[in-house]
Amino acid sequence: MSVGTGEGIDQAATLSRLRIPTSAELEEIESSSRLRVENGTLYLSMSVSAHPEQNESAPTPIGFLLSENVLVTLRYTELRGFEDARKQLAQGNCAHTPIGILVALLEGMVVFGSDTLTQIEAELQYFSIRGSKSFWCRRPSRWPAPHGGPCPRSGRRG
Repeated sequence: MSVGTGEGIDQAATLSRLRIPTSAELEEIESSSRLRVENGTLYLSMSVSAHPEQNESAPTPIGFLLSENVLVTLRYTELRGFEDARKQLAQGNCAHTPIGILVALLEGMVVFGSDTLTQIEAELQYFSIRGSKSFWCRRPSRWPAPHGGPCPRSGRRG
C-alpha cells in the first residue's frame, strides 16, 4: 500500500490501529520527536539521503511505527536499503516478525549509507590529491613542493 497519499495513510491507520504521523511530523528536527513510545508503540523518524547520485536538494523524511504485532513504514520515495530487506525476507534470512523486519530494514539502510560514505570518501580523496597539484593549494613559493603530494596544510584529505 502507498502510505504517502491521504488514502494510504487512512488505510494504514485503519489496518494497524495506530496513529500515523504526518509528513510534517516526520520532518521535525527536535530529538525528542525522533524516537518516542506512545501507547506501547515505538515511533522512529529520521531524514535520509535516499538518492545521493541524483544530487537531491534535501533529505527525505521516513518513519517507522513498531508495535508488538505491526510494523508500518512511512516513506515518500523508494529506499535502496528496503530492497535488501525484501531479499532477506524472501531468502528466510530474517525473522518474519515486526522487529525482525525492522532490523533488516535498518541494516539495509546502514549498508547503503556506508557504501555512500565510502564513495564520498573516494571522491574527496581524488579531488584533494588532484587539487593539491593545482589551484586549490596556494603554496607560497618558499615552500618546497612535497614531491607532487598534497598541500602541507591539508594532508591527504584536503
